[in-house]
Amino acid sequence: MKPYLSLALSLIFGWTAVSQGVPQDFGALKARAEAQFANGSFELARESYEAAEKLAPDAAEKRYVGFRIADAAWRSSAASQNPDTSEMDRAERVLNELQRAIERPEDRDQVWAEVEESLGDFQWLRRDRRDMGSAQGHYRAALDWWSGARDVD
Repeated sequence: MKPYLSLALSLIFGWTAVSQGVPQDFGALKARAEAQFANGSFELARESYEAAEKLAPDAAEKRYVGFRIADAAWRSSAASQNPDTSEMDRAERVLNELQRAIERPEDRDQVWAEVEESLGDFQWLRRDRRDMGSAQGHYRAALDWWSGARDVD
């Protein structure tokens, strides 16, 4: 009897997830996360990106989604009234690691530029920082990359 019960529960929970519109493929999860991020729903976006990360088809997508998880995590944490900064500290470490992983200027790409922008925002936009001096270097690096990008409309 127990195997039938667990099968029935699995089917019910699986059907519930599908019926509630939870995407089951990478492209749909990524699109959902991008829309949530654009709407400022950073915690929901982080959760969607984490689900998408497990389905990422290649290293480039995994790197991008990893960046977005850190970016959404610090933005969500900064918007809360929680005095615990451990989530922001963890996100800053991830962003700094992504930034330092690209050593040669010719290897810099759009993800690298977005990491720089996020680090600039991290220094400037947070209520407890407002450090334009630290942010400016990150913003300048991102702007320099964007100004030289050839495949941007």
